Amino acid sequence: MRDIELIDNWIDDGAPEVFRHNPTLALYGRVAKVSEECGEVMQALIGATGQNPRKGVSHSMDDVTDELADVILTSLCAIQHLTQNSDKTMQIVKARISAVITRAGIQSPL
Repeated sequence: MRDIELIDNWIDDGAPEVFRHNPTLALYGRVAKVSEECGEVMQALIGATGQNPRKGVSHSMDDVTDELADVILTSLCAIQHLTQNSDKTMQIVKARISAVITRAGIQSPL
């Protein structure tokens, strides 16, 4: 998946200088970004369900799904940051999916 490499490089290229010279700090930044995106999902869900009386309904369920997709993409980029290999990144994701399917006892139709 070449696209994940392009996004990963774009993130690295736009990172502050301090992140470029400190791999540990860069990794913390990537993982922290996943948490930030999770917060945005919750903000969208609260907005879509009108749970904030001051704001009312301020988001849609499409906003929620978009934010969930951002969580996935941000997580993929964090994995890519670690592997520096998009094939390996996708192998990790596929292995997790397979592990969950096996743990859940789900039978694949294929």
